[in-house]
Amino acid sequence: MKNWNARLKCIWANKGKHGFQRKMRLCLLPVMAGLALFYLLPFLKVILFSFRKGQFQKKFVGFANYAEVLGNPYFRLALKNTLLMIGICVPVFLLLSLLLRSSPFLCVNSLSVY
Repeated sequence: MKNWNARLKCIWANKGKHGFQRKMRLCLLPVMAGLALFYLLPFLKVILFSFRKGQFQKKFVGFANYAEVLGNPYFRLALKNTLLMIGICVPVFLLLSLLLRSSPFLCVNSLSVY
């Protein structure tokens, strides 16, 4: 235990550019471990499951699941509606927000968020 504490003390006490980088990496280590554990691993597992017959079946079917979903008319309708909503709503809301921001009737500059 003493050796580990001495090693951490040595890493933390380094001066200069390389010492700061070591401290930064040491502080980012828990964040990166959490990101890998709770975001990347489940994402990769879902991608792996998408190439199987079912979640609990080990039979590999390749891109057959994707072909089945893309061949579904309800999925294509939902995809078309989603893209249509994005194509209409994003430009409209962007224009509306820019118009409201540049409106001379609103005293936005005098309002404070804090």
